[in-house]
Amino acid sequence: MKKIVSILIVLMSVVVQTAWADEKHTADYIRQRIDSVYSHHGMADIDSTYCTLRYLELVRQAWDELAEGEILFDADHWINAQDWSKDFTAEAKDIDIQTDTTAIVRVGIHNFGRDYEVVLSLHYERDDWFVDDFLAADGGEGERAYLTQTICTILWRRIGLTDSGFQDVDVAKYCYVDIDGDGYDEIWLRSEDNRFGALVSLAGNAQLLVIERSPQRVVFYRGAVGVIGKAGYNSEISKVVTLRNSRKFHTVEYLATVPLELGTPIYEYYYDGHPISPVKGRQLMQRAKQKRSQPKPTWQNLPQEEGSAEVSGD
Repeated sequence: MKKIVSILIVLMSVVVQTAWADEKHTADYIRQRIDSVYSHHGMADIDSTYCTLRYLELVRQAWDELAEGEILFDADHWINAQDWSKDFTAEAKDIDIQTDTTAIVRVGIHNFGRDYEVVLSLHYERDDWFVDDFLAADGGEGERAYLTQTICTILWRRIGLTDSGFQDVDVAKYCYVDIDGDGYDEIWLRSEDNRFGALVSLAGNAQLLVIERSPQRVVFYRGAVGVIGKAGYNSEISKVVTLRNSRKFHTVEYLATVPLELGTPIYEYYYDGHPISPVKGRQLMQRAKQKRSQPKPTWQNLPQEEGSAEVSGD
């Protein structure tokens, strides 16, 4: 009897939780949620309270890359304006629930005597709906795309400060790759002709993982990324960076040089920047290259300067 009662209690709990979850997936609930958000506009930091965790992380990364005095946003994205009037009003209108975790809301704004719309992309997480993107009312790119493009451009310029080869080319596209399978994507940047590229971790502060420069090419392994190829006349480089929690864990590399007077290669091995013996180097290199992986990146084009050619994906 006790077992039956316990089962009934569990079933009732599941029914109540399911009913509440279904209630939150209605247009009426989402409308109330968004109207509540706007009722706090101007009185609190509603970004940190009502935006998704991944959106907030993207904003943090963008701010971290900006130089002192640079501006990320020139307007309040909640109202698509720099200020609001005394007769300001906001009301959630069209609600489009696309999936169990995504929805689009069009918010009617009245501000300084003008009526217009703000479009919000919502994501369901932490048992409620949060704003994941601020979309353009005319169907153009949203704020997440702008933030990512900003990060990519600044990172590329930063690489150019120490590598002159990157100063003469522009970053043209990017994609996300989860190298170590921890659910946190790294970002892969490339030039238009694929001759220059870089893999960067955005966990915490941006961290450069590897640079690719033709004829060197990027190779992915289980939990690691490497570059191999020619490194000048009669020399070749192989470098593998292993990751842990999306950060550099260890780096093993070798430089093979064939002096003309010898005719046989000389191998120089390094581990985390320190020279090691060829025997130890070969062991560590073999361990780092345990298993090749073949990610299928979805490349996103970055806006090109006026007069630049269109970017073609791989």
